[in-house]
Amino acid sequence: MTQGKIVKVVGPLVVASGMKSAKMYEVVKVSEMKLLGEIIELKDNIASIQVYEDTSGIGPGEAVYLTGDVMSVELAPGLLETMKKNLSQQTDTLKLFEIGKVFFATQKGSLPEEKERVAGLITGNRSDQSWYSKKIKNDFFDLKGVIEGFIKGLMIKDLRFEKIENDDYPYYKNGYAAVVKSGDTLLGSLGRIGGKTLKNYGLKQDAFVFDFSLKAIRNMLPDSLIAEPLPRFPSISRDITIIVDRSIPVGEILEQIESISKKQSLIEKTFLFDAFEGKPLPEGKKSLSFRVVYRSAAKTLKEKNIKKLHVNISRSIVDLFHADLPEAQEP
Repeated sequence: MTQGKIVKVVGPLVVASGMKSAKMYEVVKVSEMKLLGEIIELKDNIASIQVYEDTSGIGPGEAVYLTGDVMSVELAPGLLETMKKNLSQQTDTLKLFEIGKVFFATQKGSLPEEKERVAGLITGNRSDQSWYSKKIKNDFFDLKGVIEGFIKGLMIKDLRFEKIENDDYPYYKNGYAAVVKSGDTLLGSLGRIGGKTLKNYGLKQDAFVFDFSLKAIRNMLPDSLIAEPLPRFPSISRDITIIVDRSIPVGEILEQIESISKKQSLIEKTFLFDAFEGKPLPEGKKSLSFRVVYRSAAKTLKEKNIKKLHVNISRSIVDLFHADLPEAQEP
């Protein structure tokens, strides 16, 4: 570890020299006692350090060790700085992630609370440009898909996305952010970075970021896994398209369908495959299309085996969410 030397100690404030490669707000270890501190002022090679432990046992001449970690409550600023550096080198499509420690203030005079987080960023194009495909920009749903794959790959169940309605996450663009939960446990958040934040970093290109608690993820990992045999009989799929108020979250509709599927063994899975807003739909409305996959463990299903169940699901959703069905899909 790179180190400097203590010049002066005044209570919890330590002044150190030889801090050439130090950064503002960097976490440092002071003396051989490895006291936790944070650089709060930096001028040339002289650093002023706020020490969060008792400094009565240290003095001038002792070492100060740089850790390279920044005292931060978020990993996103570092990802945005990395994005800025890459854009300056003409690399405009990025998929980044970082695992690191962040620090939260506690009571005055107490050590900050240290937590492990995992964060990531995507920006630019969905795929490389070629002669057979158009350039399509990443959006919120690309990042949401990444998170769904990540969480489901860890076998964490009851995944929910809830729209952020308050100012707890001011760096996200309003209406383009969500918290992510497993049941009632908060795992983290994701969203599109707001214009003001992008401007602060000198960025003109959209960025989408997620930030999760590693502890929360670890706590939700299953203790054991259950293997299931491959299905013997083919599945059969049917779609449901509804027109609802734009304010209704897709997650609430999926939860309703899934609550029905828990009582019906023939329903294998349900997912959203299309969403549309704009003309010719009325103002304030959106069209959502869901696919319901049916399968039996005992036989090959036919239309007559699922028709009544599918109609009941459609009617349940229409009634609960005051939805309309397209004319061609009236039950």
